[in-house]
Amino acid sequence: MEKKRKVIKLGGKSVATPALLEQAKNFVLKEYSAGYEILVVISAIGNFTNQTTSIIKAFSKPSEEWDYILSMGERSAAPIFSLILKNSGVKSRFFDPSMQDWFVITDENAGDAKPIMEECERLSKKHLEPYLKTGIPVIPGYVGKSKSGRIRVMGRNSSDLTAMVVAKFLNADEVLKITDVPCLYNPSTKAPIKEIAADELMKIFDKRHEGYDKPDYPIFPQALELINGMVVKVGTYESIQNNSATVINGGNK
Repeated sequence: MEKKRKVIKLGGKSVATPALLEQAKNFVLKEYSAGYEILVVISAIGNFTNQTTSIIKAFSKPSEEWDYILSMGERSAAPIFSLILKNSGVKSRFFDPSMQDWFVITDENAGDAKPIMEECERLSKKHLEPYLKTGIPVIPGYVGKSKSGRIRVMGRNSSDLTAMVVAKFLNADEVLKITDVPCLYNPSTKAPIKEIAADELMKIFDKRHEGYDKPDYPIFPQALELINGMVVKVGTYESIQNNSATVINGGNK
C-alpha cells in the first residue's frame, strides 16, 4: 500500500527562534512517525527577507543581484532545518538551486519569476520523488533557477507557490501551511474560516499579484490556482493538530 504524502510549509515566523524550530522539528517528526512521506518547504527564518530588502533598497535599485541576495534567507534555512532533523535521528537532505538535481525551474524574470511547470514536473519526479522513499527532503521556498542557470526569486511570500508546485507534481494528499495565526479569517467579517472550497477562497481574496502586500492575503495568489485535487490546512502547529485550522478543499484529483 502506497504511503500518503504531505507537504509541510514552514513560514518564517513559525521558525523564528530556537524554541519554534524545536516545535517545528517535533511537528514534522510526529507526522513522519505516523507513516506519511513528508516533504518540508521552508521560508527564511524570522524577518530576514524584509530586513535585507530594506537594507539593499537603501543603496541600490532592483537588479538581478537582488535575487541572489534575497534568496539567501531560504537557502540558509533549508540546510539548518535538515541538520536539525538529522540530529534527531532521521535521514534528511536539503536541495538547493546550486545543485545539479534542483527542480524548480523558472523564466528569466528577475524579482518575480514564474515556474516553468513542465520542467518542474519532470525534474521533481526525477530528483525529488525518489528521496521521499528514504528520508525527509527540505526545500527552500521562494527561490528557483532559470533555464540559463541564474538564481531567481518568485515574488514576495512565494514559498507557498513552491509548496503547491511540488505538492501538485508529487501528488501530495495534503499541504500543511504553518503560520503564526490559528486559522484564516474572512477579510470582510473577520470571522474565522473553518472550511472552504478553493474556488470560494479565490472569490473572497483578491488575486492580484501587485496587491499581495496587503495583510489580508493568506496564500500567494498563483498558489491558490494549484490547489485543485488537494487539501490544504492553514494554521499554527497547535491548531492543525487539534483540528481547528482552516481547511481548504481543492476537490477531487
